[in-house]
Amino acid sequence: MHWRFLAVVATTLFLLTVLIRAPASWALKLAPPGVDCSQPSGSLWRGSCTRLRAAGVELQGVGWVAHAWPMLRGHFDLDVSSADARLPGTVRLSIGLGGHLELRDLHVRLPVGTEFLPLFPTTWRGSLQLDLSRVDFERQRLQALVGTATAHELSQRNPPIAFGSYELRFDPALQENGLIVGKLRDVGGPLAVTGTLQLRNGSDYDLDGFVTARPAASADLVKAVDFLDRDAQGRRTFSLTGTL
Repeated sequence: MHWRFLAVVATTLFLLTVLIRAPASWALKLAPPGVDCSQPSGSLWRGSCTRLRAAGVELQGVGWVAHAWPMLRGHFDLDVSSADARLPGTVRLSIGLGGHLELRDLHVRLPVGTEFLPLFPTTWRGSLQLDLSRVDFERQRLQALVGTATAHELSQRNPPIAFGSYELRFDPALQENGLIVGKLRDVGGPLAVTGTLQLRNGSDYDLDGFVTARPAASADLVKAVDFLDRDAQGRRTFSLTGTL
């Protein structure tokens, strides 16, 4: 029995040593299809890629730090960072069993009108700052969203139109029964905007609100607002429905 115990301890120590010293290239075998890491360096637990390609996007200087203790709870946790000047940011990823994915403390700034944000037309300019404390996916379906998304200095290039800056805040107190609610407001610019975004089933959305053109608004922007319907109080309203 004594020798068996020593053999188990020795084998365990050997496996731990192998894992600790495992090269970063081992992490690529755990990556999903379509992820390509060029010139990996470091180890499985603390490594980096000179260039990372995923989902049609290429980033420079992506690094990660893995955490061992969450594995005891059935989670694989990674702190991921991007040093790319076009998209700097940090996030903690927690990959669980059964297709559960958690994002914690996501902080990233994305340029509008580029491959990073295909949601916006390529003729638009500005940036989107994401400061999200919690984003949960279950089997690739969005389940929870907490934090703030801020669009800074949105504008159109041709014809030149300034739209201003806006904040969308997701409060955990407003989320229940699978419904995710975000409050929209302007944070400066030619339009005064308030609204509510509701996300259902992880993808279906409804966005409703009110908009008023300020004196600084361009003639084209005032004309666009005037096309919107009015409510009983005479306020201009907007409404969008769709699927992400």
